[in-house]
Amino acid sequence: MRYLALLLAAAGGLFSCERADAAFMKAFQSGSWEGTAYYRDDNGAISICSARTHYENGISLSIALRPSGSWALLLVRPDGFSSSPLQYTLYTDGKLIHSGPGTPESDGKLLRIDIPYSEETVQSLQQGTTLRISSSYGDTAFSLKGSADAIAELRRCVKADGQSTFGSGREKDQSRLDDVKPAAKSDSDAPRPVTRDQLIPYAKEILQNAGLADYRFLPQGTGDKSNALIWQFKDGSLGSLAAVEKAGSMDLDRYIGQMTADDTLSCKGEFANGKRAPRYVDGAEIRKVFASCNSGPGSFYAEYAFVRMPNGFLVKLTSVKSGSSVMFGQGSRDSRDDLDKVTRTEEATLAFLSKR
Repeated sequence: MRYLALLLAAAGGLFSCERADAAFMKAFQSGSWEGTAYYRDDNGAISICSARTHYENGISLSIALRPSGSWALLLVRPDGFSSSPLQYTLYTDGKLIHSGPGTPESDGKLLRIDIPYSEETVQSLQQGTTLRISSSYGDTAFSLKGSADAIAELRRCVKADGQSTFGSGREKDQSRLDDVKPAAKSDSDAPRPVTRDQLIPYAKEILQNAGLADYRFLPQGTGDKSNALIWQFKDGSLGSLAAVEKAGSMDLDRYIGQMTADDTLSCKGEFANGKRAPRYVDGAEIRKVFASCNSGPGSFYAEYAFVRMPNGFLVKLTSVKSGSSVMFGQGSRDSRDDLDKVTRTEEATLAFLSKR
């Protein structure tokens, strides 16, 4: 999940809660906590900042803060939660800090627990070691290691007032494969992102071989540290390319799970996603994922394709069309043309990589 709204507002690289925002970007990294700033689409001001930690039992935890000072816990589970609100009780190191309802959103994949502000509650989250969330379904515990620094970063983030020192809020780049850095035996074995400048000749050859000429590369945003290369077609649809060398050790399932969670958070309306069975062509692994958001003018449909070669070279292709949640190839002639464009680009990418 730094593009404009899933690449849309960058035409940019991860939640509803009355959101009017349509763009987000990575704001900070604090230990195991990754901060994200969400921006309003109408005035570019920060709508909310959240800090997400690692998964526990298939659930990710985020602590969220609005500029108004309201706090919430956000739980994302790709398999979804109960569609009905449930009562949740929160404990830090065995001490009760809050009891209240959890509100399912984004087709039940996201659960929001609003926390009435008190400095004592916030200090419990900062100074505690374990957060336990209890409901009739059972208990889930999360480590709060590093939460003090993460919450301090959240407070700085919401005060940025849309002009974050971390970069422009008008970009959203779901293609930052360099966000996932598994442990390597040595620095020489570590995954190494391919720079945006290095990707330009790759993309030119791929798009030429796909028979596509009606595009332009978009400039890199001010302050944008992403290595993704983004292009826009004449019809307004977007594509992007990101690549990592020596990515054989990268856990694609984990990355895709994080990406799906970001997509869920970025959709204000009805959200759906899915993945296709992996394919293997001459030793290359091909993974396909799609995301659909039905949210009026904020709707989008996105196709992601990951191609990992036997030598560990990994490419991620993204195709996004705003204003429509219809799957490529279904419905209008334009939609079928979109699917043809995606298919040709993927085939050209595979052919290019096989010669590399």
